[in-house]
Amino acid sequence: MWCHCKDLRILDFLVRHNCYNDGNYFWHQNDDYTLTNKNYIWTYPGKELTTRSILVLPEQVNIEYKDIKDKNIYAVCTDYPIKWRKDIG
Repeated sequence: MWCHCKDLRILDFLVRHNCYNDGNYFWHQNDDYTLTNKNYIWTYPGKELTTRSILVLPEQVNIEYKDIKDKNIYAVCTDYPIKWRKDIG
């Protein structure tokens, strides 16, 4: 599970109470890249990807699975998970 903290108060609470041991959380505004608590890179749509990247909303920049399948990214955050699951096979 990925938790997008919407303000500093929530982010601070999760950090102070060591919450989400098995989950991931992060906070950002307009950053191209944001590091999550588990050291994954939350990557803004259309930005360069690495093996630690979570590709965010690829549909906003018309990226499809065939475009990134050789990049070996960590995950995809999309509004269309069934389509991505079908494309991946």
